[in-house]
Amino acid sequence: MGEIKAVKPLLEAMHESGIYFSQRFIDSVLRYVGEG
Repeated sequence: MGEIKAVKPLLEAMHESGIYFSQRFIDSVLRYVGEG
């Protein structure tokens, strides 16, 4: 199993693929994992 080392690049890649999340959601996730 691969470990996710960083969430932000994953969210950015999803955005580039057409998967959008609200900025509020992204900020909450990044804060939760310690990247924001």
